[in-house]
Amino acid sequence: MAFDHPAFRAAMQGAGLVPPPRLIDDGRIHRCSVEGKKPSNRSGAYSITADGRFGGLQNWATGAPWQPWRADLPADITPAQRAAIQAEAREATAKRLAEEKRLAEAARLKAIDMWSKAVEGPHPYLDRKGICSNGSRVLGKLLLVPLCDWSGALHTLQVIRPDGQKFFLKGGSPKGRFHWIRIGRQLGPVVYVVEGFATGATIHAATGGRPVAVAFNCGNLMPVVYLFRQLLPRVRIVVCSDNDHETVLPDGTKNPG
Repeated sequence: MAFDHPAFRAAMQGAGLVPPPRLIDDGRIHRCSVEGKKPSNRSGAYSITADGRFGGLQNWATGAPWQPWRADLPADITPAQRAAIQAEAREATAKRLAEEKRLAEAARLKAIDMWSKAVEGPHPYLDRKGICSNGSRVLGKLLLVPLCDWSGALHTLQVIRPDGQKFFLKGGSPKGRFHWIRIGRQLGPVVYVVEGFATGATIHAATGGRPVAVAFNCGNLMPVVYLFRQLLPRVRIVVCSDNDHETVLPDGTKNPG
């Protein structure tokens, strides 16, 4: 049975998440929308137990890590009760980590399957943006953009519908993953890191084919930059973030890119 859990709902809103009308309180990880994005952009995640005592949340759009959450404890709690609650919290964390691992593996396998069936071709989104495929593929009406690690292993996909709505496969984390737009295995001497696929394709063309890494959101810019700085110590890294001058995060940060 689902409950409203008003305290947890308030915590979600404080982190910039848009709680669904009814929270799914089964202790598993569920996706949700975030403030300032289209409802189809489900860059948020939450988990809450049925008794409403433990949970957590994450806003991928801001790049914030997973935030564990626990209901307020009674003022007259005994040491034994506190120890029991702490043990429950550790168990909930272990379950959440196992669930994250399971979802990530499911997303990886689904991405590999979808990618193997897709082919390079025309798509309304590419036409509207005036860009080439740049490493994307088409599956039915969907445009697929791969998110890989440094070795080139595919982990998940960004899926773009003909109307431009975008989403990641459920459970697939973009953190530290990216999409290369480059000629062959070109790496330098300058590498551009951008948020969006269309922006990356435009910069790649405007710079005469310089290598571009698409991080997919502002929260993933720094993880990708840190990775590149470790692996490419002599390359000049240029960050081309979006100018979201009207966007204000829940913590008051303006223009997060």
